[in-house]
Amino acid sequence: MTSPTAAIHHHSHGPANRRKQVLETAAPLFVVPPQPGPVRGGVVVLHDLAGLTEEVERCCRWLAAEGWLAVAPYHYYESGGRGRAEPLVPSYARHPLSADGLRTDVVAAVDYLVRRRGLPAESLSVLGFGTGGHLAGWAGAHCQFASAIAITPAELNLAGMPPLSQLVPAAETRWLDASARSWAEIRRFLSFAAKPDSTLAINADSRTRE
Repeated sequence: MTSPTAAIHHHSHGPANRRKQVLETAAPLFVVPPQPGPVRGGVVVLHDLAGLTEEVERCCRWLAAEGWLAVAPYHYYESGGRGRAEPLVPSYARHPLSADGLRTDVVAAVDYLVRRRGLPAESLSVLGFGTGGHLAGWAGAHCQFASAIAITPAELNLAGMPPLSQLVPAAETRWLDASARSWAEIRRFLSFAAKPDSTLAINADSRTRE
């Protein structure tokens, strides 16, 4: 499945934070505010092994154009970049990421949306690409998300992370495996999960930096 506007880019690009709007949390956040008008809620976007690629950025911008405040943690921030320095392998085993660290990134992104931007927890959704879809499954089972979406989910082979097959049945969150879905279907799913009165105010953020 490709992004709403262009084909997938398989490689990460450049150092993190260069001319990007980034917030300091457990991991820095790539933040795309919604277009002027009613705010429908927030979406935490989780990247896969390739890192925060242009495809992930395009997804965030598409969500913002649809009225969502989109945030994406830079899981690889401690390595000084937005993606893996070494060639891709089938798991995170060769990179110092941990299940606890990834979970902390998700919780911190939720905290940013709720406490710093003033969004109700019930207006939030989570969307993950590849192994980020597995992490979205964990988030759906352990956080108060209105919905969880996985695009081509892949297993996160990390100690302390239960298999996706165990997480999805345990989640009370609405779940969508969007591997064979269109972006129009994802739009409808997000809209269905959001509360109908989700015309929200977003708090100003004085700590935003380029």
